[in-house]
Amino acid sequence: MRGVVAWALGALLACCQLAWGAEDFDNALALQFSRIALTPAQTEPFREALEGYYDDRRGMFRRLERRGGDTEVRAARELRLIASRTSESLSAVLMAEQLPHVERYLELLNERFMAQNRLQ
Repeated sequence: MRGVVAWALGALLACCQLAWGAEDFDNALALQFSRIALTPAQTEPFREALEGYYDDRRGMFRRLERRGGDTEVRAARELRLIASRTSESLSAVLMAEQLPHVERYLELLNERFMAQNRLQ
């Protein structure tokens, strides 16, 4: 009986930590997005660049499956490259003080993607 109670409490704590972690993560994403402070003229190019980021990220698994190897290491590297290309494409539209916040926003998206797909 004691083992069952300990297991149930452990499962409950794990669920709570996941929920709190997700909320903290959402707050961090929202904070970085607010720090980017897009102007109306920057909104559409940012949205298009972010759509490209998501498209590239979805295609990443197909490329990784074809090549084989250590998926976790290759996925992390591929995500960094995708984020770098996205940030580079936005550098023509955004101001220099906005770029560090965009880079951190993309890093957070990459971290969430790796965690959701159990690659970390």
